[in-house]
Amino acid sequence: MLKRSLLPRVTVSLLALGAMPLASASDDAGWYLTGSVGSAQYRMDIASQIRNACAGLCSVESATLDGTNATSYRFGGGYQVNRYLAAEVAFVDLGDVGSHYRMVSTGVTSDIQGKYRLDGYQVLAVGRWPVTESIAVLGKLGIFASRLRYSEAGTVQFQQGPYSFVAPHDNATKATFGLGAEYRLDPRWAIRVDWDRYQGIGHGFALTESDNGRFDSVDSYSVGISYRF
Repeated sequence: MLKRSLLPRVTVSLLALGAMPLASASDDAGWYLTGSVGSAQYRMDIASQIRNACAGLCSVESATLDGTNATSYRFGGGYQVNRYLAAEVAFVDLGDVGSHYRMVSTGVTSDIQGKYRLDGYQVLAVGRWPVTESIAVLGKLGIFASRLRYSEAGTVQFQQGPYSFVAPHDNATKATFGLGAEYRLDPRWAIRVDWDRYQGIGHGFALTESDNGRFDSVDSYSVGISYRF
């Protein structure tokens, strides 16, 4: 399971902040929904990780990510405390990317295709700096309770039939941050562009069931809308 013991406490704390009667809160305060679609960019030096794991045990002929971009989605909601601060909770689907590696150990060649899929829940404090009445710059800081899924399939020399493996889910809670901008169409509807960074996802590749690669960073670039009640 995701580390939900921490996530609900942070979520409740941030939303409770939004419910506090602040002197600065005015017509800017209120609940809103947001949704977006975009592209997630994955960064991992998978070749170095696999070579380090195989040192003295096997030789790596090749190791690459099969593409580094995936379609991402984000759906959530929040509370605008005042003109400058909001608390936001969202589900984030960062899509999937593949990998391919080929290694030789004691004369046996393995040719493997892997697949990573990443999603999770995000809790954020969102700072808002108005530029004009309709345009604002956003700064975001919070936590990301992530779920990384990994599976692989391929061929192993001298083994009868195809090889396949599904790893246990790799769950973690780590810091996340980002920037964005908002263009308000009217008092209820707005267009948002966002950049979010997630770091240190996964565990460095090792010859175990649970250590199947660590992403240095995953960047999400998205465009979406928000609706204020």
